[in-house]
Amino acid sequence: MNLPSHEEADHIVNVVTEAIVCLLAENITTHGFTLWLPRFGIFSVVHKPSRKRRIPLTAKVQIVEAKRKIKFRPLSELRELEQSLVSKTGTERAHATR
Repeated sequence: MNLPSHEEADHIVNVVTEAIVCLLAENITTHGFTLWLPRFGIFSVVHKPSRKRRIPLTAKVQIVEAKRKIKFRPLSELRELEQSLVSKTGTERAHATR
């Protein structure tokens, strides 16, 4: 993208991020809601039911409240980019420690 300034690029990123957050906030109560962004990733809403949890040290049982989570799964292009950056960083670290 040929944007004239850093401020304009920052503004575009902020607008897109705000739109994603608003859409997810509107649909947080819908279990299984999915927002698919081509070439980027998938956001999905997952509801976790309440459950009992035992603390091993004290043997007390606590009830963990129900939760709503937003999961993000990067698509293959983004994953490949991330893995290539990690492998480059790992290689640089290996050379630096010698």
